[in-house]
Amino acid sequence: MSIHPSSIIRNTTCKLLLISCLITNYTGLAQTEFFNSKIEFTEDNLKIFYSSFTMDSSQVYFNSNDYNIRAYDKKTGALNWSFYANNKSDRSPKHNKNHLFAAKYMGNDVSRYVQLDKKTGSEVQILNIEPIKTEPLFKGDIMYCTAIYEFGNILAYDLKNNKVLWHKFIAHGTDVQPYYFKDKIVANAEGDNWIEMDYNGNLLDTNADCKHKIYLDTLTVCAKNFRYLSHNQKEIENRSLPYGMSNHDVKAKYSDDMTFLLNENQIALIGNNGKVKKELSFDKMIELEETGINEYKEILRVENETLWLLYENHLIAYDFKKDKTLKIYDLSAWNAHQAVLEGNKIWLISKNDGQLVGLNLENQNE
Repeated sequence: MSIHPSSIIRNTTCKLLLISCLITNYTGLAQTEFFNSKIEFTEDNLKIFYSSFTMDSSQVYFNSNDYNIRAYDKKTGALNWSFYANNKSDRSPKHNKNHLFAAKYMGNDVSRYVQLDKKTGSEVQILNIEPIKTEPLFKGDIMYCTAIYEFGNILAYDLKNNKVLWHKFIAHGTDVQPYYFKDKIVANAEGDNWIEMDYNGNLLDTNADCKHKIYLDTLTVCAKNFRYLSHNQKEIENRSLPYGMSNHDVKAKYSDDMTFLLNENQIALIGNNGKVKKELSFDKMIELEETGINEYKEILRVENETLWLLYENHLIAYDFKKDKTLKIYDLSAWNAHQAVLEGNKIWLISKNDGQLVGLNLENQNE
């Protein structure tokens, strides 16, 4: 007798759900599933796991392991449309106004970014750039982004006329999120080197006597040397960071008066002077019998004096002023691959079965 892989997945998920219910009795906090994409994946679909999603006020856009992009109504859970992109990726689709942007595999090892109509899922146009590496900035019909276009570049893309307006070579700096300010762009040019330009692509520092020069392609350009910029544009150098924060795998989140840098098991809080104000450790927030089960971690939200963190399959609300754990939700039953926190709901991709899931979070009993 043969057993379909989906049956194995469902049975495993049920067992994990039971375990989760037992754990929530310990934490006093529970979660209920209000949405599940219920896609029938094949065993081959889930062998190599790449999956991502994004959302706006009305829809959730899911680039799933079967190479499709699906749009779901956030209120009803209904599937509004599906688009076969022949691609799956951990880089979320991007959206702006009436359009969604995502990678589409064209064949022969060539990928392009495709622009879709958010209402219908129909293809508007194929852009002349390979998949975007970081979060873009949209200004009217112009998209500023890092992408592969004649090698690694930061560029301005005219969506109305479907063409690149200008581009600057930054090599592997395409993998590092640029800083988009009101009057300038600060882009990484590999390592701790950063260059500044205006929104027409003109370099701002052309001083021949600048202290730090780098070579980009055939050009010698002025650059600044630092690791990160803070919420108020202060340069943060390696020497001022805790051990383990000196790499670009660190994730950053910002409030009006603080920068939060997340590493493997610690968080550095950077104040207005660009210096470390406080260091937080996950070990002091939550006691776990076993770690290393799930490598995905994220600062999902910053509100007032509270950080909402996802760590080792646990959603943690932590008061960083009082150094106190306020809430813990155990999400082990879903084994999150990616998550977005929205109000008292959390949307996530379950690495157990590849599904997009929506959960209601129970409030703390006072």
